[in-house]
Amino acid sequence: MKRTLFPIALAVVLVAALASLTWPRNRDGRAAVDEFMPAPTAGWPGEDTEDGERFRERRQQWLDGMLDGSPGVQPELMDAGYRAERAARHQRERAAKLAAGEDLDTLKSFHSPAISGVWRERGSSNQAGRTNAFLRVDSAGRGLVLSDGGSLWLGDGDGFAAVNDSVRFETDYMERLVRNGQDRLVLPSELRGSFGVYYSDDWGASFVAATGLEEMDYIRGLAVRDTEHPDVYLLTADFAPGAQPQRPRLWHSGNAAESFEDLGWLDQVDTRTALFSPRYGSSEMFLLSGTRLSRIVPGSQALEPVGVVPIDTFDNLTRLSLTGGVDAAGQVFLYVVATYGAYSSGSSVVWRSLDGGVTFQRRGTAPTGPFSVQSIESSTQDPDVLLVGGVDLFRSIDGGSRFDRVNRWPEYYQSPTDKLHADIMNVDFFRNANGSESLWISTDGGTYRSDDAAATVQNLSLTSGLNVGQYYSSYTRRHTPHSLMVGSQDQGYQRVLNPSSVGVLAMEQVVSGDYHWLSSTDGGDTLWMVYPGFVMVDNGGALPRWSFDDNGLVEENFLPPLAAAPGQPNRALLGGGRVTSSSGAQLLELTLNNGVITHVVDPFVFPSLIGVVSYGQTAQDRYVLDYEGKFWRSVAGSPFAATEFSGEYFVSTDIVLDPVVPGRIYISGYGYGNPNVYVSNDAGQSFTEMEEGLPNTFVRALGISADGQHLFAATRAGAFYFDRAAGRWIDLTTAGAPNQMYMHVDYLDDQGVARFSTFGRGIWDFVVATPPMGPQDEPRVEQFVLPSPNPPNANCPAGYFTATVTDGPGEGIQTGIFGLALELDAPGSRRLAGGLNFGGLIDASQVGFAGVNIANAANEDQLLKLSVTGNPTADSAGDLPVRITINRRGGGQSVEVFQTSTQINGESPFTASVQVSPGYYETLIAAEGFPDSAAGGTPEGQFFFSLTTQFVDRVGGGFQGGAVVGGYHADNPFGGVSGFAAICIGTPHSITAGVYSAPTYGTTGAGDLQLQLLDAAQNVFHVVP
Repeated sequence: MKRTLFPIALAVVLVAALASLTWPRNRDGRAAVDEFMPAPTAGWPGEDTEDGERFRERRQQWLDGMLDGSPGVQPELMDAGYRAERAARHQRERAAKLAAGEDLDTLKSFHSPAISGVWRERGSSNQAGRTNAFLRVDSAGRGLVLSDGGSLWLGDGDGFAAVNDSVRFETDYMERLVRNGQDRLVLPSELRGSFGVYYSDDWGASFVAATGLEEMDYIRGLAVRDTEHPDVYLLTADFAPGAQPQRPRLWHSGNAAESFEDLGWLDQVDTRTALFSPRYGSSEMFLLSGTRLSRIVPGSQALEPVGVVPIDTFDNLTRLSLTGGVDAAGQVFLYVVATYGAYSSGSSVVWRSLDGGVTFQRRGTAPTGPFSVQSIESSTQDPDVLLVGGVDLFRSIDGGSRFDRVNRWPEYYQSPTDKLHADIMNVDFFRNANGSESLWISTDGGTYRSDDAAATVQNLSLTSGLNVGQYYSSYTRRHTPHSLMVGSQDQGYQRVLNPSSVGVLAMEQVVSGDYHWLSSTDGGDTLWMVYPGFVMVDNGGALPRWSFDDNGLVEENFLPPLAAAPGQPNRALLGGGRVTSSSGAQLLELTLNNGVITHVVDPFVFPSLIGVVSYGQTAQDRYVLDYEGKFWRSVAGSPFAATEFSGEYFVSTDIVLDPVVPGRIYISGYGYGNPNVYVSNDAGQSFTEMEEGLPNTFVRALGISADGQHLFAATRAGAFYFDRAAGRWIDLTTAGAPNQMYMHVDYLDDQGVARFSTFGRGIWDFVVATPPMGPQDEPRVEQFVLPSPNPPNANCPAGYFTATVTDGPGEGIQTGIFGLALELDAPGSRRLAGGLNFGGLIDASQVGFAGVNIANAANEDQLLKLSVTGNPTADSAGDLPVRITINRRGGGQSVEVFQTSTQINGESPFTASVQVSPGYYETLIAAEGFPDSAAGGTPEGQFFFSLTTQFVDRVGGGFQGGAVVGGYHADNPFGGVSGFAAICIGTPHSITAGVYSAPTYGTTGAGDLQLQLLDAAQNVFHVVP
């Protein structure tokens, strides 16, 4: 291997490469723009033909069924306990940062001896998952949205931002009150291990837990008398001593939720009890217990009877709800809604009181049950307006006598901007500054607003940044343009064909429903996936499907496991269910030909449901883990046989083959009271535990790098990485990453990214700071966090850095063209504070090149100043004849603004200055006076270029975004590198740097290159490969 030493020169041909970097293309050649395209292009798959309640029950059973295991353990309590402990630690870190006035974005960085990196949110920005509640925080319209993942979002209809990703709340309730003249947020949490009530005086940036409460099973209500009163009431549910079934328990705080006192058990079952206080105009607190309505007396907290609701029957009654308001005359009105049957198939009988609950009259019946306790709401001021939300939302404007459906849920997919998504989680009226009301509706597809009591609705989740996607898994195309495909819960199969390398992405919902097990063995050109009812393939055209019902598959999982075949991307394994047997489960092999999917059933019958399937190194080897914890394998087409492994209570959801070590297999799954990750080194015959460092949790998925060195885990308790040197897992979930359930991880070798799918906060990338092994011809590192200068550098406060291109580790030198692109990643100023130094080798066949972007806020002209030295190969002290050109490029045109022919040497620099307007400029340096026969082989010389800028009459200005440079790679006769670029930055940034050679430039491109990053002292701190 040859080493070269000094910085770099580049090629005019790189302008084309820069253009392709700036304007990515779709596969059909169209320029790609991440436009908002919410309407599914393939319609909806028709889950409305199945009973909606049964569909959602099957989903929950599938998710919860994997937690059924060791007797006596409580999986949810174990997960919540670990998350609560981590959240408390992260809250202390956040508080210290806030107190010091430091940027909270630094909490996204992770550092350890094993691995370092930074978390980046990726989306989706326009395909929201479930939201549970909304709370108005001021009369200007700002509010808090609570997502189903438990995260809080502060903002208004124009935009929301996550308040604090390190905490998580499982609740449908939020309240606001004023304490000592300051707004206070109060919300409970049902999460096991962190059950209780919490308050925040900074809208969720930090929280304090209330004292005095006991852990209970459920929270059935939270209410405040009014915003100026310190009384807070909590209704919980659990099994009272010696009582069945669960009963409610009432709690009171007289100090704005700082501590609670127990007011005792109530004598009704919990679903027949409700707590309510009008939001405006009254401080009365009402408690409904069966048919009896009472008021809670301030001070004594005694229950004082108010009235009786003449409910006809309690047979099949599943829930009582209480809501109301205060009319224009100051009279309290109340609604009691009695639900019979399930929320999707039941009905709700309405009773109304216009005298504060003294008497009630039966009104009518809403044709649905409420999805949750919070899915029923009346206007705060109009006693004729009542809303009841189940699968769809129903609206009454005559006091509950008659109800009209706002829209049927399938209409959402044709008009998502103004049609409600299915499943109405919460309905809330709030008054505006002018006295009018706004309605906020929380659904399984995000948050809506209405200013006319739901006569019309506006979807706020499409453009307001409510990034709360609930994702099962993702797959990223392994080649340009690295399309991202995602399977979501109830928000369909989503994709972005041409994603940007940074920022939160908007995604297209291709088809609605639940999708999982995204799998491909040809880099994403043929992508298999599962919906609860069919298998689907995305191969860039139509979406062929294989129906379970049409092909006789029964008793399958809600989302049965699927895996694409190695070397045969048109084939896949599906784990049943069964087709030909009367019990157990079977394996099916699916084949896609000419747009049609056919199947072959393996005759072997597994004794239980199949948790996960996988091919081996070839399509003739297959592996299966069933729900009884048995590992099965079929080698070279032989019948399936169980191996020695038998993990009692071990339900698995992933099998990962080591890409380097033959026979090494990793499996992951249920880990409550038993190991959750195992490794086999004999092709699955036996397994060894490797759970050290992991909490008791379910490991949903593993992701491994192509060299087998990086191993990541997505778990219900967070994101983890296996430290091979220490032999243990480490928690990657920093205070700047979501404290969520992590469902899947996909490692992207060419980007050095572990891409995690979360169930409530969308897609997040962990960008590995240590660069991965890139392709030898075009090494690359993305979003690499540049180190702080040590010692500090007054001229370059955030550091002076050099990127070099030199010969790679392969044999010999493959001469030719190369380019180097340096991009300062967002956010931040992205400004090169001190200009650009670049240089390298120059050949008769190839110019040296640099491209920079000049921009400033006032759009002023700037001076572009250059200083050039160099020498010919034949004589290090001689003069090298060159032609120097500066062009302005844009709009497909190139305009020359400067050109001169001169001689350069190593003693006296050539200097020039050109006044230019803002825009993109390329600087070229070409060797002159050499015959055509000199092209290729030994370079004609080397050059060193300093390119700086300032305003015409003063210092300032700068280059924006980064730079591209290029030149010629060969054996450097002076012992230096083939090329370099050096930059000075004033504010911290991460950087994306990539070399372009062969195959980008074809046969003229260089090969076997190495990218090095150096600090101001010229110490190398990163090398790829």
